Amino acid sequence: MKQRIVKVITWRALSVIITMIVMWFATGNIREATGVTLALHALLTVANYGFEVGWDEIADRDIS
Repeated sequence: MKQRIVKVITWRALSVIITMIVMWFATGNIREATGVTLALHALLTVANYGFEVGWDEIADRDIS
C-alpha cells in the first residue's frame, strides 16, 4: 500500500509540473494555470489510485 501511494504521488508531481507549464503557455496567466492544474490533478490522483486498487483486485482474483 505504501509503495502504491509513493508511486502515485511521484507520478502526480511530475505530471503537475508538466501540466502547469503547458497551461501557463496556453493561458499566459500563472494564477489561472495554477487553479486549473491543481483542480485537474486532484481529480486525477483520486482516479489513478482507484484504478490501481481496482486493477490489483482483479489481478488477485482466481479466474479458474
